[in-house]
Amino acid sequence: MGFLKSLGPILAASAQERLKQVPVRILLAGVVAWALHAAGLSEWIGPWLALAALVQLLEYLAMAPFRRAMPSNNPRSMALALASTGLMASAYGGVSLAIWSTNYPALVTLAALTLAGGLLTNVASGIGSRTVFFVGATPYLAVLALMPVVKVVQGDLQGVVVMTLASALFAGAILNVYWRVHAARRAEIEALAESERRVEQAQAAMADRAAMAAIVSHELRTPVSAILAGAHVIRDGKRPEQREETADLIIDAGRLMTGMLNDLLDHSKMEAGAMPLEVRDFELGDFIRDAVRFWAAPAAEKGLTLEASGVEGDPVWLRGDPYRLRQVVNNLISNAIKFTPSGVIRLRAQAPAR
Repeated sequence: MGFLKSLGPILAASAQERLKQVPVRILLAGVVAWALHAAGLSEWIGPWLALAALVQLLEYLAMAPFRRAMPSNNPRSMALALASTGLMASAYGGVSLAIWSTNYPALVTLAALTLAGGLLTNVASGIGSRTVFFVGATPYLAVLALMPVVKVVQGDLQGVVVMTLASALFAGAILNVYWRVHAARRAEIEALAESERRVEQAQAAMADRAAMAAIVSHELRTPVSAILAGAHVIRDGKRPEQREETADLIIDAGRLMTGMLNDLLDHSKMEAGAMPLEVRDFELGDFIRDAVRFWAAPAAEKGLTLEASGVEGDPVWLRGDPYRLRQVVNNLISNAIKFTPSGVIRLRAQAPAR
């Protein structure tokens, strides 16, 4: 059942191709009837036309579910479609063998052309699947193999060897053409799938870059605000005793901004979907005090008090990425200032006991 389900899209393409072949088959059925009449075999015309109409109707109905906008994925419908293709080939292949055995020149030629046309049309309709091709082509290939046998049974040994070689070469040529066309089609499908995959990857990378740019753009407001606030303090000459502290604040904000810009410009990190972490030693108390100093002015502008606790006493050394941790803490403090109407915001740090 799983194998049949995989044939759904291929049968949809095959159904469209075989629908285009209907007028040719109807014309061929009429030509065969005319040839039978010319050969004095008029009694075969009625049964032949009935058989041709029946197999064409069966195939048309069996392929109908695959000509819809949403092709069927019913395994039973797929099996019926394949059976109708084999029945169609058997009918035209069988009549080709029958009229071949009459030895009437016009019918012999028509039989050969019918086989050639049948095989070529199955190359076109079965290009996407070897199963579909061989279901439709095997009856014609079997007739090609039986033609020399018919001559031997009839006692007509003249040219049997040449006929056998010719049949084998023609069958080989058809199979060779099919393998080449089928391989080219598979390569085209794989190339298209690879192209679609690369497009999806490019779109995902663009989305990641846009998300990174949005995040960095949002976070850049914090150091920019700190730099502007510090610059105003230095320019206005207020609180000269805090000038050195203000300069340190500006330097700290500049470093933070530089790190964010480096993240934004480093495409390889964004395409990898992750940022490498720096591992180095840093002191927890200094880290917390720097964060509080950085946000003290924005908190004061809103009438809030920003305090730190848990960093008194002996230095506590940690090992990790202080820049990434700083980004997290900045976001937390920023949200706290934004959503706290009044009062105190306390940043509390606690190191695990050893």
